[in-house]
Amino acid sequence: MNEIRLPSRNTSAISHPTIFVLPSSLFPLPPNTAPPFLLLSLLTFLLISFSPTLPAQAGFWSQWFSRSAPPRPRVPATSRGEQVCLVAPYADATTELRVSSNRPMLVWQGVADRVALQRAGTTDILWSRPVTEADQLIEAVIPGSPIYGITPDIALQPGESYNLLLSFGQFAPRSFRFRVMDTAERDRLSTELAQVEQAIAQETLSGKAAIARRADYYASQQLWSEFWAVVRSDPHPSPDWKTLQRNVVSAVCPLVNTSGRFSDGHATRTSDNRPYRDHSFTLSQPQTVEILVQSTDFDMQISLLRSPSNSSENSSETSSAEQNWELIQAWSHAQSSVEEPRQMLHEIALSEPGNYILRVQTAEPQQRGEYQLWVTAQW
Repeated sequence: MNEIRLPSRNTSAISHPTIFVLPSSLFPLPPNTAPPFLLLSLLTFLLISFSPTLPAQAGFWSQWFSRSAPPRPRVPATSRGEQVCLVAPYADATTELRVSSNRPMLVWQGVADRVALQRAGTTDILWSRPVTEADQLIEAVIPGSPIYGITPDIALQPGESYNLLLSFGQFAPRSFRFRVMDTAERDRLSTELAQVEQAIAQETLSGKAAIARRADYYASQQLWSEFWAVVRSDPHPSPDWKTLQRNVVSAVCPLVNTSGRFSDGHATRTSDNRPYRDHSFTLSQPQTVEILVQSTDFDMQISLLRSPSNSSENSSETSSAEQNWELIQAWSHAQSSVEEPRQMLHEIALSEPGNYILRVQTAEPQQRGEYQLWVTAQW
């Protein structure tokens, strides 16, 4: 493969700064004194420049919801995400998986031929049934990874924890533990839901608007099984409502969800001795993707490459050194001057399906550091 010469920072890349409003008590001034323009300008610059970026995909969320935030992917695990990715119940990395319903909707992405529930701490299977094509919830986001949604036909007990087991063939089942809210938690939830219903009535909301308001509340509580049950209650989903559902799956289960580290003695290097790592993904159709990278301690360069075959049928695991991969775009980022990890966000429309590689490399041969990488499809 020919050596890739990466350009300087691409000004066309999309970034989404966060702007904070600070209380005036943090900067007390004498009475009747106008705020110093220079100081305020400097503070604004620092806050915009170095605050964490927000994924652009939040735009799909704000079209429908105003009281909650979209789900975020959990801590990176593998170079291509998990083979089975749990969508609901779901929570961020600091929150336990929980449900309020005694018959929660179970949603996941990935191949499975049997689903089961097991009381935590035991080996007893309480409920089990085969997974069929009829259980597919929506059109797949990642080729070969169907999205299933199943509601168990047994009642779970308040306050109890359960293991959701997803099996395929002779492989060991993937296990996900979740807890059913206890009676006190469910009573609080019922009180708040009554307030939501009262607001819906006062605002005379109906149809999709009423469904969105209920789903918004469940999302704000990170009760994603209930969120999906409400979203799927629409008897006549519009195309954009279906798109919302695919974007929610994409947000939880990225095309790439990984972390990496460069250190002394890193084996894979470019011709000019810079260490790099490749991360592959496949698109089955033209699509916009969002690339989010968080790094520490080193100047980073990222390049997006496409297989010359432009075919998603070929394995995307083929090393970029074995093919004459085409450079689509490249970005260069300087190390942040603050202690917080630097986040870089890029959005790019890919006009052809096929196999792609994201190459992450250091700017200098001796640089070391860690990074996290997410690639998310947008619909």
